[in-house]
Amino acid sequence: MVSAYILVTVKTGTEYDVVDEIKKIVPKEKLKDVVIVYGMFDIVVVLEANSLSELEKLVLSIRKIDKITSTTTLVSSKV
Repeated sequence: MVSAYILVTVKTGTEYDVVDEIKKIVPKEKLKDVVIVYGMFDIVVVLEANSLSELEKLVLSIRKIDKITSTTTLVSSKV
């Protein structure tokens, strides 16, 4: 099992739209959390996948959302 925290920056005022899009494209069992935050980033997404290749597909699908201006992905594994 592999997890990732995706730190997302979006165009001003589109935070809620992006959260809605993420909830539509990521399967519920893979999306552990998605929250709007304040500061350097706008949204934090927590994903869980069975493999790095599955995680990569999920991250790439999120990065395709046009209102996203940048992402930083932190990959972790269970210890």
